[in-house]
Amino acid sequence: MGWGRDRSGQYLVSSPPGSGSATLSHDLHQSKPERPKSPRPRPRSPSWRWRPALVILLAVVAGTVLQLLRQRGASPISTIWAEDGIQFLATALTENPITSLAKPSAGYLHIVPRIIAIASTALPIRSASIFLAVGSAVVVSLIGVYVYFATSPWLRSRWARIALAAMMVLLPTAGSETVANVANLHWYLVFAAFWALLNKPSSAVATIFDWIVIVAAASSSGVAIMLAPIAIYRIWRDRDLGTVSLVTVFMAIASLQTLIVVISNTSAPTASLADYPTILGLRVVAPILAGDQILARIVNSGLLSDLAWAATGLVGFVGVFAYLAARRDIQHRHVFIAACGYSAAFFLVAMYGRGLGLDAIPTSAPFDPAGARYFVLPILFLASAIVGLVATPDPRVKIGTWRLVQAAATVVVLVAIGTSFSLTNGRSSGPDWVSALDAATKTCTATGVEIVEVAQAPSGWFVPIPCKELG
Repeated sequence: MGWGRDRSGQYLVSSPPGSGSATLSHDLHQSKPERPKSPRPRPRSPSWRWRPALVILLAVVAGTVLQLLRQRGASPISTIWAEDGIQFLATALTENPITSLAKPSAGYLHIVPRIIAIASTALPIRSASIFLAVGSAVVVSLIGVYVYFATSPWLRSRWARIALAAMMVLLPTAGSETVANVANLHWYLVFAAFWALLNKPSSAVATIFDWIVIVAAASSSGVAIMLAPIAIYRIWRDRDLGTVSLVTVFMAIASLQTLIVVISNTSAPTASLADYPTILGLRVVAPILAGDQILARIVNSGLLSDLAWAATGLVGFVGVFAYLAARRDIQHRHVFIAACGYSAAFFLVAMYGRGLGLDAIPTSAPFDPAGARYFVLPILFLASAIVGLVATPDPRVKIGTWRLVQAAATVVVLVAIGTSFSLTNGRSSGPDWVSALDAATKTCTATGVEIVEVAQAPSGWFVPIPCKELG
């Protein structure tokens, strides 16, 4: 056997003549050890594929149950609140579905509440209180899940999206007027529509949900037209036929709603402009920081004057806006600045458009949360701006210190939600819906009238129901 090298630099090993062995060639410079093959990834089991759907279902169920547990005294499922009865249920029972859907309430159309009310008539009337309360709570929970996913392009932190969704579903200021009733679903729908119009859907399913939220908001609220700038921005950003179609439908429905509002002319005298900062601090900034229960104690104690509440409103709101404007490191800063701007815009519309004055929103003891529904949007939009601000660490602050800021913000959210979770409201004292129906049935039998007034919450409100519906 002999060694040699050819012109290419390869070593040759030759066998002696007659050995029958083939000549072997081995390139010592180019040979590499053979890498072990990586194992093939195991296919996901069928149970894993269903896990996201199961998590969403559990979130909706949990959100629904928690909303129904918030009210002290009489349960939401055994009572009917305000317009849920006198407007939506009464119309669903006495008019055909098309006429019912097209009937304005408070100056604009309420398509989603009326759909729920119409659906409730398919069941015995004794179950109407359950259907309306559960239906409302389920819709709000579904909106919360939608907001969690729709905010993902702008809020990469899962913690931030959970905090915002939880704040919406268990809103500290919602217990007095908006919890578990269909009459106030439009506030949550408009908030979700803001994110739907900004959304960047990555699938056909996401696009369908965007359509549902946007059309539902436009057809159920008189203030959805205020999202027109976001809709126009969506067209400029995406520039595709699908977006144009979506925005066109939204603008058509929202414009119709605006026309109905103008024709109805439901505005009333408002508070003085000098009172706006005080109310901003008392009904928008403070509930985010403390919740209604702690807020009520502070107001009733008389510790803070109207001037102090005004300072709270101005410093809190302007401070968030200014800090956002200065944080050029936040990738989607424009989204949260827009949210901050919408907080101010919806606050002004609530104050001026609905004629809210200091008689409806007292700043001195005893604290009365009347008019809380008008501050749902200002609170949610300001909370969105704060969450967007806190979610991105400030590069000028040590990361450890910023983590403490995020932990403190989480505690504030939990305290605000926790202390305001259980509330007494105008529905807590009843009347019980089934008992009211029994009393109305006796009246029908005794008097022979065709339509009877059934007592509902709040006290002094009645639902006109045909006696034939009582069986």
